[in-house]
Amino acid sequence: MKTLAAASEIEPLLEEVTRFCRGRLAPLAERPECRVPPADVAALTAEATELGLLNPTREPAAGLWDRVDVVAGRQFGIRALAIVAEHNAGVAYHLHQRALAALALRRLHADFAGATVVAIQGRFGLARGSLARLLQGRDLLTDDVATLGDYFFDRDQQAAEAWSGIFMATDHWRWLLVPSLTEDRHWRWRLYERGDLEVAQLPASHGLEEVPCWQWRPKVGIEATLLDELVYADATEGARAEPLYAALFDLEQRALLAIALGLVRRAHALAVEYAAIRVQGGKRLQAHPAVQALLGRGAAVANAQALALSRLAELPLGVASLGDVIATRAEAHDPLCAAANDQLQVFGGLGYIRDTGIERRVRDLNHLRQLCGTPPELRIFLAAWKTSP
Repeated sequence: MKTLAAASEIEPLLEEVTRFCRGRLAPLAERPECRVPPADVAALTAEATELGLLNPTREPAAGLWDRVDVVAGRQFGIRALAIVAEHNAGVAYHLHQRALAALALRRLHADFAGATVVAIQGRFGLARGSLARLLQGRDLLTDDVATLGDYFFDRDQQAAEAWSGIFMATDHWRWLLVPSLTEDRHWRWRLYERGDLEVAQLPASHGLEEVPCWQWRPKVGIEATLLDELVYADATEGARAEPLYAALFDLEQRALLAIALGLVRRAHALAVEYAAIRVQGGKRLQAHPAVQALLGRGAAVANAQALALSRLAELPLGVASLGDVIATRAEAHDPLCAAANDQLQVFGGLGYIRDTGIERRVRDLNHLRQLCGTPPELRIFLAAWKTSP
């Protein structure tokens, strides 16, 4: 069995992912004006598990986010998500969620629960600078305790009628894994079964239709299964134990960038294809300098994003690298969205019609920009991160 311990193992696995996307996902996503039906997403999930792309077991193998402790494992996860996102970003985010939950449960030494989602983002933004100071293990400011109590689930601090948080998931999720903090800043994870929660699916999102947004709160009198963090087995002697949340938060940021890369690549490919066949002013669009400039920007931004992600894959997960990851994402999404919009402009008015496919890529990218920190929120987080204690 492959373990992704070496870079040479990546390419054959990525070829399998590509075949899976072309053979199974592409036919289901060929109508961009329609979302992939939940039943088909469930079938794709089962097939991805059979393929080994998802690994719902206690032992890491060669699946998505299985070997985040080695460079090859991180490279595979980033490149695999980009490939899937070229076909459908919603399905890519869904597969990332499942893999992230498997990683979390594995690190918590917990029994695997089917269709689990991890609620990475708290109630509001990124808790200003409070979350940055918490993850760095610095002394908290006066307002930080209250801010973090509101950001993470804290029933004692929140009103009973308040929604505890939001997350994105397909319709078939069954379990919700939620981070929380004790008064002494000890991390504790709560695992809720869906039947123990009051949930409401929010109205249609701007993009990523396959993974609608949900808000949740525990039913009165319900207690979650509590999972305490253990020190990682591979932690070096004398090193400060990092919270699992830091690794998951880091991985969420990298995954969003990888999915954005796949979207820009697909938007660029659609624009290039259209410019090669559409005739305007007696010549194909691809011969017009203005269109060449638009296409060039799409290619340049996609290439720059791929290089940035390749560099991030070299960095280990967690606190040591989180500043670089946040800085990269804070400055990446605006150019990515602008580049996708440039590709839409190649189509002229047709670009705004849903059945061309380019419109959906622009919406999905704009939606990704809002997840787990908008660029302004990421910059506020980064400012606190870089500030001396």
